Amino acid sequence: MSDTEKPDKPPWVSHLHIVLPDRAQRRVWLLPGENGWALPALDVEGGVWVGDAARLIPLLRKRLGLIGDFTILRHLGLTDNNEARWDRAYPVVEFQQQVDEPLPDGRWVDGDELSELSLADESQHGLLSAFLAESEPPPLRATWARPGWFAQAADWMAETLAALGRTPTGPVEQVKILGISCLLRQPSDAGTVYFKATARLPLFVNEGRLMEALARHFPRWIPAPLARNDGNSWMLLDDFGPNLWERDKKNADFAPAAAEYARLQQASAERVEELLALGCFDRRLPVLAEQIDALLTHPLTSTHARSDELSQLATLAPRLRERCAQLAGFGLPDALVHGDLHLGNLAARGDGYLFFDWSDACVAHPFLDMITPYFLEKDETKRVRGKEAYLAAWGGRASRSALENAWTLAKPLAALHQAVSYLHILIGQEEVVHPEMASGLRDFVSFAVKAMDEI
Repeated sequence: MSDTEKPDKPPWVSHLHIVLPDRAQRRVWLLPGENGWALPALDVEGGVWVGDAARLIPLLRKRLGLIGDFTILRHLGLTDNNEARWDRAYPVVEFQQQVDEPLPDGRWVDGDELSELSLADESQHGLLSAFLAESEPPPLRATWARPGWFAQAADWMAETLAALGRTPTGPVEQVKILGISCLLRQPSDAGTVYFKATARLPLFVNEGRLMEALARHFPRWIPAPLARNDGNSWMLLDDFGPNLWERDKKNADFAPAAAEYARLQQASAERVEELLALGCFDRRLPVLAEQIDALLTHPLTSTHARSDELSQLATLAPRLRERCAQLAGFGLPDALVHGDLHLGNLAARGDGYLFFDWSDACVAHPFLDMITPYFLEKDETKRVRGKEAYLAAWGGRASRSALENAWTLAKPLAALHQAVSYLHILIGQEEVVHPEMASGLRDFVSFAVKAMDEI
């Protein structure tokens, strides 16, 4: 959904149907109604993303009246309709203690009883039956989407803070819960700390381990974790303030950080072999050229990309491979590539910037990271400023004309790089969470085609 609604369009509405299971996950709480039994539901005008736990949990307390200690475990489905401007989701709540009656006037229903009930929305029969019948989670389900995980993570946070000499001053809160990562936070006497768990996906690094090493080499730009648990892909970080988007959405501008980021990349170019040894994937241009056919032929690409654009991309494949060779010919060094560099992953620090969220980190051509000025920034003036600031910082490595040519060549390849990333995210996840990220695959296939049309 769009963060900025046009006046002539109605507000986006999120339709939430809340799954309230008992502790054993063998019964769900249903409410009676004129047309049959139903999940507790609420409509949120303006929309709420199902993974935004920090906003969703207060809504469930205020609008539904849920009490006690609970978190969002996962969701059972997510659909949307851009034309009608709505989305529908089925968040699953996990109560941290047994609750006898989550809401008034309802009843617990197990799988056998469900089959005998008339539901207001009969399509929910299949969804709830599958939920209640599940005996083991599928292998690709994220660990934080499994019952009991939150308590384990909270215990680790408590032990880790104690070892650091910090005292919690409030409870652990969920911030975000998605298929790719989970974010928690807790206030302490030394400031708020954030916990991040990252999924083990085909092209994801061990983020805590990598960030610790990057922070040693590049402390000006990358924050070091307070602690990490490599076995679980967990890390604990100090609060370093709002990201640039949160800080000032109206005036947020990538350009001031672009030159800083170019300097980080240039410094990292001297440590490519070390970065690869730390687990950064080799995604240099020859590798990208080899990944094109797999992207084009994978069933998930066919499922989620627009068929006409996928067909166009297939026609463009030889030219894209040729572009990989042409871009390599400019001699710009391979470097650290963030992989998801946008205003939500940057924070201001003094007169500089911190770059965080390194799960997609790799070694590749540096210009492939410029997705913000290439595709994400809608303001033409800011797009140009971002490009100018970034290329100016590379001025010592090539002539201005060479940099301009490299910039043009890199644009469709940057989109292609992203499409490959999103494909591998989907490959590593259970199908129910694919809608969270499938639009990324679709959009970057589209961007790659359109970028070739511009030339």
